[in-house]
Amino acid sequence: MNKELWRMIHQFRAEGLSIRAIALRAGAHRHTVRKALKMKHPPSRSGRRRGGIIDPYRGWLMAKLQQYPELSAKRLLDMLREQGYPGGYSTVKECAAELRPALKPAYMTLSFAPGECAQTDWGVTCPAAEGGCLFSPWFCATAGCCTSSSFSARVSNAGCRRIGTPSNTSEAFPNG
Repeated sequence: MNKELWRMIHQFRAEGLSIRAIALRAGAHRHTVRKALKMKHPPSRSGRRRGGIIDPYRGWLMAKLQQYPELSAKRLLDMLREQGYPGGYSTVKECAAELRPALKPAYMTLSFAPGECAQTDWGVTCPAAEGGCLFSPWFCATAGCCTSSSFSARVSNAGCRRIGTPSNTSEAFPNG
């Protein structure tokens, strides 16, 4: 029971509510309500947090994780055992997870205003045609602010020209 619950129970009792009604409103058991009503003062936390087996090594762990954040808990356990640590793996793993610095993401999110950036590409398709390959260049542009819309243009059939047979198209380059 905490101080807030104790105060709430005593306030409800001062309003004249029964133990059962107080228990329903406070969300506590009837025995807890009776116990709180017998107490003249709110409960105080007199207990201390019990130290853990890894507490003497926390400073060392924090320094190592700041210096080498990629160290695994297994490696940290091996290093701690060299210093005389008697505990186990799960304790080191939980402490390392708590102390490990948050890693920055390995990517950078880009954001552009309309007209600020564009990505362009061009290419050549060579569909097989009777008597050789039909050279067909294309161009594509995408605005940086919205990747869902793009502009593409393809040279008309009048601009296409045959550049040879499919076997030698990799060496053929357009003139002009």
